[in-house]
Amino acid sequence: MPLPSAMALPQASTKEEAERSKNAATMVQVQDRNANALSKLKATTNATETERATKLKASTIKDAFKLADSAETQGQEQEAISLYKDLLERFSKTDPTNPKLPRAEARIARLHLLNNEYDKANTYYDRLLKHHQRLDEDPELMVDLDDLSNVYQKFTSSKEHHLDCLMRSLSIRNFINPKHPHLPESYRLIANYLLGQGDSKQALAWLDKAIAVDRTYPRQKKSKLVEDLQLKGNIFLQTNKVQEAESAFSESLKISVENACSDMLVGQSYLYLGLAQMKGAKHKEACENFNLAKGRLRQTSGERTKMLSGYLEASIKENESQLKEQTRKAGHREARKAPAPRVNR
Repeated sequence: MPLPSAMALPQASTKEEAERSKNAATMVQVQDRNANALSKLKATTNATETERATKLKASTIKDAFKLADSAETQGQEQEAISLYKDLLERFSKTDPTNPKLPRAEARIARLHLLNNEYDKANTYYDRLLKHHQRLDEDPELMVDLDDLSNVYQKFTSSKEHHLDCLMRSLSIRNFINPKHPHLPESYRLIANYLLGQGDSKQALAWLDKAIAVDRTYPRQKKSKLVEDLQLKGNIFLQTNKVQEAESAFSESLKISVENACSDMLVGQSYLYLGLAQMKGAKHKEACENFNLAKGRLRQTSGERTKMLSGYLEASIKENESQLKEQTRKAGHREARKAPAPRVNR
């Protein structure tokens, strides 16, 4: 019996075909959802197992800190923050005096700062200051605190928080050691910031703190004292306190010469002293110091030398002009004082 032709077979209606296509699509969607759910379940299970394995591996605070430190070293900052926070949560009650707790806080604060998360960093900074007694127990805590201080000091991306960051950096350094070797640097940075804001009075107050420490330095470190005295003199010069400026520059010159500081520093001291004297109308003294500055700066080289030399030449010309005018006026005064010649009759 011959097979029926294709045309003789019953054909499905268009409606039935659409229904079958819809059912097939629904089945595919269900399969996709099931696959996604299974994938998520596996991922969650793997994450849970990984977390459980990590905690089992870090059964002590030492191991937990090591894991977090390893993540940080590998550049996994968010993972490191998470592990440090987990360490705090797990061991704060069971081992509350362990110095690794404040170390973790210091590192969390530092990592938040590096990610421009200022408020989050400050939360941990505020918690840190209660751990002073632990410094002697773990010298590495001092290193972590110093690192945090340095990051606060360099956090200048926000003008709003700039001064606050400098003050927090200073507080940490005082917290580590009231005689921290970098305290003058903090004082100096705060002074420069305040000077930039137009607050010369407060700038001088902070600069004097730096100078007080500078004076205790040995001979080979006196250059810092010279630089700070020069800055102090320039602040006085900018505020038209000429006598105070001349006094500061005279001291900077004396110390720089006595302690055999660089020709650059000595030359600057001569130059600045000459500027103060020129502003105080002591043009002959200014001329002498400008020439001494020129002699010292000839012994140096570099961009700063070029800049100072150009400024010096301009100052010499201005001083000579003012000296001529001063001499001319003095001549007129003398002429007026001279008695009139007697007329013979």
